[in-house]
Amino acid sequence: MLEFYNVGLFINEDNPSHLLNVTRRSIFAYFFVAGSCYLLKHLVDRYNCENQNLIEQLDAQNLFIQEQAEAKLQEANYQLKLKVEELRKREQMLKLSQEIAKVGSWEFSVNDRFTFWSEEMFNIFDIDTNTELSLIDYKNLIGNDKWSGFYQVSKELILKKGEFALVININTPLGYSKWIKVYAFSIKEGDQLAGVRGICHDITQAKESELLLKASENKYRGLFEQSFYPILLINPEGTILDANNSLSLLTKINKDEYLLKNINTLITFFEGKKFDFSKSSYTEETLGEIQANTGEKLLVEINWKVMPSERVIVTLRDVTQIKAAQKTPNRKRGAL
Repeated sequence: MLEFYNVGLFINEDNPSHLLNVTRRSIFAYFFVAGSCYLLKHLVDRYNCENQNLIEQLDAQNLFIQEQAEAKLQEANYQLKLKVEELRKREQMLKLSQEIAKVGSWEFSVNDRFTFWSEEMFNIFDIDTNTELSLIDYKNLIGNDKWSGFYQVSKELILKKGEFALVININTPLGYSKWIKVYAFSIKEGDQLAGVRGICHDITQAKESELLLKASENKYRGLFEQSFYPILLINPEGTILDANNSLSLLTKINKDEYLLKNINTLITFFEGKKFDFSKSSYTEETLGEIQANTGEKLLVEINWKVMPSERVIVTLRDVTQIKAAQKTPNRKRGAL
């Protein structure tokens, strides 16, 4: 470049160290270095400006992202709050449903031996909700006489990874006798048994009603069969559902022949009398005729009672001879 501007270094063979145009070379060098520095400074300032702009844009984008993230976080927190509130309401409804239905849920984990009872489970067994489950004497709670059977079905459940349902009569720590139905099924993780989950239903009221109904049916059946008077059990349509042996003794016809037939095929009602299912007490005495196997028409007094189960108990009384005896004196007086 110095040679181009004619201020370069000329080498003289007689005097090699002789330098020409030193002043011009110095001035040129000064301006070259100064220009280079200025250009470099300009480039640095330009890059700094661009970097500053990029930093500002990055800050703006970070601020925008932060605002968007905060907005989305707030929305997520709001949705989470709604979900938590919904779960809380569902938990309350589940708790209330279990309390009304007297159904408790429970779970047992095989790996860590963790046991869970819902609040209704404690209520069913009359145990304080603050009681540690590990401190409960399950053998004594179920009953020593029933524990072996309960333990066996539980063991089979774990071994076979299946399910079971059984009904047990227990005596709670407060001294109450209760009937409970236990249903359990295994929880599997692949082929391994992870735990057992189930429900416990307090069926005491239903069981007691069942026992009372059974006792009542047995008592009814005994009175039904032992009654001296013929008795029929019919539905609101008049279909004969059952009859006792006294009806067979009266008509000399097997009672099975009357079953599922309409009562009008058995009895001819006087004055068009019909059953009134709106009344729950005995009606006034109604007369009718029933034909025996001998062909004789027997006069019977009929009473019926509507039961809560929409069944009608019809009681018959043979008054053939009584009515005949009542008419005999009248004919004698007429002859006189």
